[in-house]
This record gives sequence, C-alpha cells and structure tokens, in this order.
Amino acid sequence: IQRSIKGTQYSDSPSRYFYLDGILKASSDSSLVSYESFVHPAMFAHPNPQRILMVGTTTGATVKEILKHQSVQEVSVVGVDESLLSFAKQTLRDWNDCSDIVSIGDSCLEDTRIKSIYENPKMWLNNFHAMSLGKPTPLYDVILVDFL
Repeated sequence: IQRSIKGTQYSDSPSRYFYLDGILKASSDSSLVSYESFVHPAMFAHPNPQRILMVGTTTGATVKEILKHQSVQEVSVVGVDESLLSFAKQTLRDWNDCSDIVSIGDSCLEDTRIKSIYENPKMWLNNFHAMSLGKPTPLYDVILVDFL
C-alpha cells in the first residue's frame, strides 16, 4: 500500500516506511529504538520534566515516548503540518498509539497535554526567544529538535 499527502509517502509491505519530501523519516524495523534514544536521555537528564518543546515533524512516536514520563504536563509541538498530523493519526496509528500508557487515550497526538503549533519553526523560535528574554524561569524544561 502506498499513500501520499503533501510530500509525504508511506508504504506498507511488510515493513512500514514513512518518507517526508523523499527522505526516509521512520521505519517499523528500527524506529522504536531511535525514538527512545532521541527522547529519553534528555528527559532523564532533567529531574522533573514538565514542559517539553518538540520542534520538527512528528509521526506521533516522539510524542509517545515523551508522554511515558509521568511528570509531563505540557508538550508544545512546533512546525508540524496540520495535514501531516492528520495523516499520522489515521495512517500511522501504531506509531502514536498510547493505549498502553495509563490514563492516555488511543492516540498520543490527541492527548490534552499536546499543543500543536502550526508555524514555521525558525520564525516561531525567533519570537519565542524574544518573549523569553528577561523571564526568571525557563519556559521549557526539555527541548527536542527533529529537523532530519
């Protein structure tokens, strides 16, 4: 099965492959380990990660790993395309399925702690930097950037 939406391609035969603009972003063969190794070192480095900033595209798998940490109260996902998010919710359910995490529904992407920000990441980060100047405490405890 091959589907595509705005530069996104997905194939299912028997392994699953997800491409964005022609670049392989994830595969069912090895992605679990890469998402875990991307998220957990930063999360464990903070004593109480509550506010998380995720910059870049998402299939929901990164968000799933973030939500495994019970201290998380808010996850801002910046730069995700609305159509990509919808595609991930419908087609990549295995990668964003949170039904095995207590008190979370089926899709991690629909968790109430997730805030999707549909803006250009570079512009948003410039505005964020200007807003955070002079603030006594950091606005985010952990920042993860995925521009691959």
